[in-house]
Amino acid sequence: MVPIGKLRGLERLNLCSTWFPIDMKRLELDAETEVSGAKDFERVVWLLKGSLTHLHLGNYIWDDLFVYIAEMCKELELVQVNSTQLTDLALCHLLKRSEHLKNLDVSGCT
Repeated sequence: MVPIGKLRGLERLNLCSTWFPIDMKRLELDAETEVSGAKDFERVVWLLKGSLTHLHLGNYIWDDLFVYIAEMCKELELVQVNSTQLTDLALCHLLKRSEHLKNLDVSGCT
């Protein structure tokens, strides 16, 4: 297992559950320490906020977590989302926040 600190500077992150099942559970929010209900994933996003340019996400993603990613990762150029849990509101938030976004693939969303 790679120490989480070594992720700093990573430009591409593929978390599509096509190859490996990802079972991220949405926890009850603790308003003092987390925003989206996925504290560990928030930490990864925080470390990558200045370097991440390509992001591929699977069906485990939800609105609060997606909005958190949009707020933190301003350098995103390509985002691919395959989730049935996202709403148009969360996608619009990404479009408003991502000034470098060139490609948004939501073909897996319904």
